[in-house]
Amino acid sequence: MFLSSMVRFRRVLVAGCVVVAVLALPNAISASDQTKSIYQDVTEGAHSPAIEALYEAGILNGTDCAPNRFCSDQPMPLWVMSVWIVRAIEGQDPDPDDTHRAFPEGLADLLTTDSCSTGAIWNCLGGIVTRGQAASFLVQAFGIEPSGPVGFADIDDNPHADSINALAASGITGGCGTGPVRYCSDTAVTRGQMATFLARAVDLAALPSGPALALPDVGPAGAKHIVYGRGGQQVWLIEADGTLFDTYPVSGRATYPNPGRYQVFSKSRQAWSVLAGITMEYMVRFVRPPAGKAAVGFHDIPVYSNGKPLQTEEELGQFRSAGCVRQSEEKAKQLFEWAPVGTPVIVVA
Repeated sequence: MFLSSMVRFRRVLVAGCVVVAVLALPNAISASDQTKSIYQDVTEGAHSPAIEALYEAGILNGTDCAPNRFCSDQPMPLWVMSVWIVRAIEGQDPDPDDTHRAFPEGLADLLTTDSCSTGAIWNCLGGIVTRGQAASFLVQAFGIEPSGPVGFADIDDNPHADSINALAASGITGGCGTGPVRYCSDTAVTRGQMATFLARAVDLAALPSGPALALPDVGPAGAKHIVYGRGGQQVWLIEADGTLFDTYPVSGRATYPNPGRYQVFSKSRQAWSVLAGITMEYMVRFVRPPAGKAAVGFHDIPVYSNGKPLQTEEELGQFRSAGCVRQSEEKAKQLFEWAPVGTPVIVVA
């Protein structure tokens, strides 16, 4: 009964239509939507919105690492991954009493690739899923469209290369690092990373906007930081572990600020231009002003006193500002909440 329903669902996936069967799924959320945590160890960070969304959808039930703890940085066990994926597809638990065995059986029926060398997927329930295996599971489970190479330097001849490229092209992953751009296929995928991958696959978490792989090889190791590509008018938000939180187009000035390293030194919910009547919101300042001049920061698109914006969101990515960096209101609010005072900012030409 359970396996036959999985087979029916797989036929839908092969036809190119991804449908979550039973669960009433909320709309995709961003980091700025997070208001509370249901786990003691999930209070902030790139994976928190996805974890919250999967929890609310009932996908995480019974898979905590300890009471009231999620353990985002721990490696992902195969049995937990199988529970999450099958629940996301089926929308409910299978009938057999041995539930944890039934989940991987359902997953094995769904997938054409067996990740276990022993031949039977349930024989390695305690095994850890690698990032390469996670890509193959997700691509097959959700019928993600294939893609050509997207630029990873470490997946040549890797058995999961096609799936990794497809997952990256879909926007679900941005890789594990840069200089060169890498995916780290043989590294264990963490519980937090898998939560984000899955939530994005079923539209419970928003995909990063913009080219996820065009990440400059700059920034301090071990600290979350902002990269502002002045020439291409693009911003990247990088987590402390080197993973990409988000990237999107902005509008700044072609010749200012100078390339270099800065840091967020103040924030304010509302701000005013030196030109009378122009206001903006979610100001995150990172260039201290010379005497008599205004600071430079990230903020939303400014508006005149009559409420008319100085530019449209469609014009982001163009040089439109006299110095500050303009963002959409959504991204400005997200950055305002994501970056505390002291966050490094790297400006590249």
